Amino acid sequence: MNKYIKIVALVLTLGLGSGAYAIATTSTDVMPGINREVRESRQTFQEETVKPALQQIREQRESARGETNEVRAQIQSEIQEGREALQEQKRVFREDLRKKLASGLRARITKTLLRLDEVIVRLENINKRIETRITRLESEGLTPVTTKAMVQESKEKSDLAKTSIQNAKMALASAAISATTDTEELRNILKAAEMSVKEAKTATVDAIASLRGLGQPATTTESVTP
Repeated sequence: MNKYIKIVALVLTLGLGSGAYAIATTSTDVMPGINREVRESRQTFQEETVKPALQQIREQRESARGETNEVRAQIQSEIQEGREALQEQKRVFREDLRKKLASGLRARITKTLLRLDEVIVRLENINKRIETRITRLESEGLTPVTTKAMVQESKEKSDLAKTSIQNAKMALASAAISATTDTEELRNILKAAEMSVKEAKTATVDAIASLRGLGQPATTTESVTP
């Protein structure tokens, strides 16, 4: 076996991790489904509730033409009642929609946080492989001080990321879902966790890069099981 670190194998390992990371931390993954549901709900409400109500008001106005003052007053009263009923329906719809939006967003954020957990597991596995290679280097008389420091930093950032993800889960679980839920706050919960995972990934990349000066990489690569 070649005595030098097989950096190419490590890079391949990282490639698997970064692929999962890219999937888990793409912010647009959270929102498109929700936005589509919102658009469909609004369109349905417009077609099935608003348009028929407005059409009825127009027909009532037409029917009032040529009628006596008493009849016109009665029709005008009915029109006003129809308008008020429509406004109430709109208010209820908006509240239900906001609640649905917040609930759907929380479900998608929860799923994304689980993916971030998986990314951290992958990064931790990479760090373990780097440490194994550091041990091998030291047995050969080399002193990869920089790499040791970097992998330690990577481990610490991974621990911080795990804590951030856990905090996000707790904050998300305690968030009351209602018509007044602050969806921006829910998004910020996810962003904080994403950022911590990004920093952990960057630290792992730096640790791998520091190995390049410790020997010539092998011309063949090991088989890596994620």
